[in-house]
Amino acid sequence: MIIEAGSQVKVHLVLAVDDTVIDNSIVEYTQGGPGLLGGLQEQLLGLKKGDRKECIVIPEKAYGVRDEDRLLRVKPEFFGPDLDELKVGFIISGEFDGEICDACVTEIDEKSVVLDLNHPLAGKEMHFGVNVVDVGPPAAEQGE
Repeated sequence: MIIEAGSQVKVHLVLAVDDTVIDNSIVEYTQGGPGLLGGLQEQLLGLKKGDRKECIVIPEKAYGVRDEDRLLRVKPEFFGPDLDELKVGFIISGEFDGEICDACVTEIDEKSVVLDLNHPLAGKEMHFGVNVVDVGPPAAEQGE
């Protein structure tokens, strides 16, 4: 059975970004559904159990390109007494432009704190090593 729209798929993925492995896991997903990047799913169509493939997913098909408009400069007073605990690299959650999201603290000085609202993998090319562990029929066909 090959991977096609709706297939129930189990894959072993090794993900490297900037020549560093950042994930090595088994993932189960429905082809065409959530649970796996669409840019990777496109490259797995037609594979079958036991197949192996090296895939590159460009930023536009993953978490997008970096958007400099998603860098937010705020006054240090915004953080109140928590400012003393804040460090570059910290991830903080909050509401920004009406949406709840995480931001990475990228710069702190006397006049401002810079928060990066981009996804941490935005702008990154993602390299996947994929081993197809199992391919099942679409969920609707499993009950027939």
